[in-house]
Amino acid sequence: MALQAKIIDNVGIIKTRGSLIGDSDTDEVREKVKTMIDSGIRHIVIDLARVRWMNSRGVGMLMACYSTIYPAEGKIALTRIPEKVLSIMRITRVDALFDHFDSIRQAVKNYRRL
Repeated sequence: MALQAKIIDNVGIIKTRGSLIGDSDTDEVREKVKTMIDSGIRHIVIDLARVRWMNSRGVGMLMACYSTIYPAEGKIALTRIPEKVLSIMRITRVDALFDHFDSIRQAVKNYRRL
């Protein structure tokens, strides 16, 4: 899995690619979220557009990210979720924990107002 991260208007952006199916894949995202929170970022966007598949470890990673940002009074948005990935999130009901947007731009615009 490949990961790109940047900050736009005090909103952390994490772009993922590949599959979220193992520790090495999911640990990288969790660590990046933790690093952003530790540096004062309270709103994070995880772009899933190029994620091909997610299993229970990917779902667990999303829940861990939520558990990390919630006490910091922040929010995580998910953008451009592929239908295959969204179906797993719906089955596990983890999708209800996150804001969903069609684009990174929409998510940043929304969080910029907070």
